[in-house]
Amino acid sequence: MRMHRRVCRAAWVVLFAAVSALMAMDALAQGDVKLPLEKAVMTGPMAVRALTKYQISADIAEQIVDACVDLAKAANGSVSVFVLAPDGEIVHSHRMDGQNKINTVTGYKKAQTALMLRNSTHAAVNQFRTLEAKLIRVDLDMYLVSGGLPIIVDDQLIGAIGVGGGLGVNDEQCAYQALTKVLGPQPPLAPNQPADPLGTNPPAGRGGAGGGGAGRGGQAQ
Repeated sequence: MRMHRRVCRAAWVVLFAAVSALMAMDALAQGDVKLPLEKAVMTGPMAVRALTKYQISADIAEQIVDACVDLAKAANGSVSVFVLAPDGEIVHSHRMDGQNKINTVTGYKKAQTALMLRNSTHAAVNQFRTLEAKLIRVDLDMYLVSGGLPIIVDDQLIGAIGVGGGLGVNDEQCAYQALTKVLGPQPPLAPNQPADPLGTNPPAGRGGAGGGGAGRGGQAQ
C-alpha cells in the first residue's frame, strides 16, 4: 500500500512538472517572454556550414510564418509571407489560397526592403515621403509599402519578414503580431503620416523637394 502511494505521489510530481513546462512554453509562444538570441538563430554544425552565427533558424522562421498564416485564417483571410535570412535568401515562406502573383512579389519585396534598410517599410514610407525620394529608391529596387519588418533579437539583425496581399488582415499587423508571438515583445510600429508628394513640408532646417527626414511621415499602403 505504501509503495502504491509513493508511486502515485511520484506520478503526480512528474505530471505537475510536465504541466508547468507546458505552461511556460505556452507563455513563450504567446509573446509574453522575450526569446533569447541563441534560441532564434542557427547553432552548431549548421552555423559552421553557413559561416554565420546570427541567422534566423529554419524552425523559428517557420513558426513566424505559421503564426501569420494562423492570424489570416482566424480572420477568414489570406496572405503571402516571406522570412529572409540576412543574406537575402528565403528561409521560409507560404502563399495561402486566394493569392496571386503580385501578392507574392510584394511580400517578398517588402522583406527585401526591410532587410536592406534595417528598418520597417512603414518607417521608410514615412522617411522617404516625397516623390523624388521614392523614385530614387525605386531605382535601388526598394518597395516602399508597409508590411516589411526587420527581425532583430538582442540588437542583432537575424532576418526580415514581408507580408503581402493581406485579405481580411493588415499586412504589417500580421507580421508584427507573428513576431511578437514567437520572439516576444517588439518595438512599436511606425505611425501613419500624411503623404507629402511635392515636398512642401520638409524637415525643420531643410528645404527643397528632396527633403524626406526620418519620422516626418508618409502613408502606409
